[in-house]
Amino acid sequence: MRVGLAVWGERISPVLDSARRLLLVDLDQGEEVGRQEVSLAEAGPGPRARRLADLGVHALVCGAVSRPLACILAASGIEVIPFVAGDVEEVLSAYRAGRLPGPGFSLPGGGPRGRGRRRRARGGRGPGGVCACPNCGATLAHGPGRPCASVACPRCGARMMRGWPGVGPG
Repeated sequence: MRVGLAVWGERISPVLDSARRLLLVDLDQGEEVGRQEVSLAEAGPGPRARRLADLGVHALVCGAVSRPLACILAASGIEVIPFVAGDVEEVLSAYRAGRLPGPGFSLPGGGPRGRGRRRRARGGRGPGGVCACPNCGATLAHGPGRPCASVACPRCGARMMRGWPGVGPG
């Protein structure tokens, strides 16, 4: 199993979307059998998620992560363990021991904004933008009165979602 840890210096990078380095650790029945560090130069959720999938990452330990990137990673089958902070080696030990997520390794604030609060229902986001496939990255122009979630991807058939810059074919 390959675990990726977004790193900044000797600590977990506070924001995955802007992390420049990734530590890849190969585990076999919980024991480390290899490691390497790679650069993450890809900008935007789509290309960054594709890079992580191409690297063979099964689980990803990181700090904060944007919703678009988290959705695409989840659709790619990568388990994301977000809002983690701490020394890389201590975090890796906690992961191997099954202690992540855990209170000793939480980012200040403890998670996504608005968790536990109810939001009032509102209309859509308006015209413009794109509908993006979280599975393959295909994009379509968003049309007024047509929620992206009601559109099937023309490439793979998955349900589309409202797109963000950088999502879609490179």
